[in-house]
Amino acid sequence: MKHAEVLVFDERLYDVDVLQKAAYRSINSLMADISCSDGKLVCALSSNIGVDEPSFRFAVQEFRKDILDYQL
Repeated sequence: MKHAEVLVFDERLYDVDVLQKAAYRSINSLMADISCSDGKLVCALSSNIGVDEPSFRFAVQEFRKDILDYQL
């Protein structure tokens, strides 16, 4: 079963390359489709094949932490 979540970030606060770096770091657990709309960066996250829900939730949490870490 595929798991998904959408995260939205304000372009004034975050750089797109930060989201891309975090996505690359999480590549073993999830896929990130990053787009821009109305001043917002939208990250549509989905689990990789074989990743269960708890592992996906953990990966999303780590993704969010990495975004903050890379932005700082």
